[in-house]
Amino acid sequence: MGMVYRVHNYSFYYRMLT
Repeated sequence: MGMVYRVHNYSFYYRMLT
C-alpha cells in the first residue's frame, strides 16, 4: 500500500508542477 500511495502522490505532485 505504501508504494501505491507514493506513486499516486507523485502523480499529483507532477500535475501540480506542470
